Amino acid sequence: MEDSKIIELLEELRDATQKGEVRWQETASRDAFRIGLADNLVRVEKEYKRGYASVIVRFLNAKGTEVWHQYSDNDRSDDTFHSEYPLFSNLHSVAKASALKLDIVVGDMREALKQRSVTELPPETDPSDIPF
Repeated sequence: MEDSKIIELLEELRDATQKGEVRWQETASRDAFRIGLADNLVRVEKEYKRGYASVIVRFLNAKGTEVWHQYSDNDRSDDTFHSEYPLFSNLHSVAKASALKLDIVVGDMREALKQRSVTELPPETDPSDIPF
């Protein structure tokens, strides 16, 4: 398979996500998101190692078998997809915003602010207590 076709697919997916034409889903992992296309799945996740971010994109078929994956590291110029790190990173960002429904959250907060409706929060004693 030509890498250019995969890059085109990822660019189309990023663009469709930015336009709100498709919506990603959360996964059990905090920084991984997935979307179903036909009977297949695209999963994008971010990992941090040695202080650098890597974005991993995986394609799984209908049986759940990984048929393609690629790491794009911000710090490895020997990586075939190194030049695609901005695309992979941007795809992760838009997938996260889509899965977590950032558009709805921001809309709700803007509406609350217009109404000057502020929620009183309890003291934060443990970060795991978030959001309330």
